[in-house]
Amino acid sequence: MAQSPRLHRTPTLPGTLKPLLEMQLGTGILATQYLGQERECELFVLETARGPHLVKVCVQGIPNLFFAEVQDLAQQRTAGQPGVPDVIAFADAPYAGLGTPGQAGPAFLLLKLQKSIDNKSVDFLKYKEDTEA
Repeated sequence: MAQSPRLHRTPTLPGTLKPLLEMQLGTGILATQYLGQERECELFVLETARGPHLVKVCVQGIPNLFFAEVQDLAQQRTAGQPGVPDVIAFADAPYAGLGTPGQAGPAFLLLKLQKSIDNKSVDFLKYKEDTEA
């Protein structure tokens, strides 16, 4: 008996994360676009009434996953480097999520993008992901 091929499923935001992100943004998420993977994390562009945002989501429990990145972004901003995204919120796993009691929420880093991401940026990220694999 032949097996059916596995369908490739595009990752989506974890269901319990969307309300938390909307609370941090102060507005609803109109659309979500999956960009690819960076190390252990999934990258998504969030379209909102307040402009585009980027969220990095990691379901693995890695302590202090985003703390160093947030510090690095702050140093870049202090040094006057142009185009540094604003950090809206971040949480390193595990933390108490908005889902089932006792269920840890995924680590995330929510950034306000300075410019909208165009298809060239998405293509570059996919190319980078493909070449690193």
